[in-house]
Amino acid sequence: MDSATERAPGDEALLGAAADGIARLNQRYGRAPDCDRFILLHRRRVWNVSEGKWIGWERKRGKLHELNRLLRGATDTNLPGRRRSRAGRASAVRYVITLDADTRLPHGVARRLVGKMAHRLNRPTLDRARSA
Repeated sequence: MDSATERAPGDEALLGAAADGIARLNQRYGRAPDCDRFILLHRRRVWNVSEGKWIGWERKRGKLHELNRLLRGATDTNLPGRRRSRAGRASAVRYVITLDADTRLPHGVARRLVGKMAHRLNRPTLDRARSA
């Protein structure tokens, strides 16, 4: 949440609870071949001059931008290293589904989404003749 200070009371307790929940998910569903199957990515707050408070950089757009940078190998994101240290190689990530707190994802929908993305007709191609 936005804050008047970089660190707010309750931050560490909330992150600890989230980390415990992620650990339980990894224990329940097991590790992926090269990394934890579930990882916690929590960005630190940065000062926003226009809003006059500490917030996550660029809110939603910034979260997705930093996640994509992290997956491409960036090490200078606002995602604290200790929380992503066991994320494994970014090249091992095949699919990412991002959910907001108000998103409803019915049982089985994620599996169907991945199935559609994995279908050979849905793979991206590059038309080299047009890109020249």
